[in-house]
Order: sequence, then C-alpha cells, then structure tokens
Amino acid sequence: MNNPAESFVAAVLVLMLALKENELEKKFANTNAFKTMNYILKQKNSKIKELRDVIKQNGINAPESDEKEEDG
Repeated sequence: MNNPAESFVAAVLVLMLALKENELEKKFANTNAFKTMNYILKQKNSKIKELRDVIKQNGINAPESDEKEEDG
C-alpha cells in the first residue's frame, strides 16, 4: 500500500474493527451466561484458596499453582 489514501482507509478499518470487537466483548460480559460463569468461577477460586489455607494450617506443603490467579 504505497497510496496514502489506501493506508488511511486501512487504518480506519482496523480502528473500526477494534471498536466493534470491544463493543462485542462488553455485550458478552453483560450476558447472564457470562455473569453466571464468572460468579461460579469466583466461588470456586475462593474455595480453592480456603482449602489451601486449611492444608497449610495442618502442616502439609501443597504444590503451588502454575497458573496466575485473576481477581476481578
């Protein structure tokens, strides 16, 4: 794309695509299915933390998770 007009159009299209993707992500995050899944995931993460604490309190070394935990 050596033509400045083509480059500009391509840049605008990329921006429009990014905006649409963002809009879809927001819509999905507001669906009941996503909210329910997120709620269940937070409950399970909380239970895992609680169980790890119980294991540590009883003198057992539990292996650490390889995955990073997300709070959110």
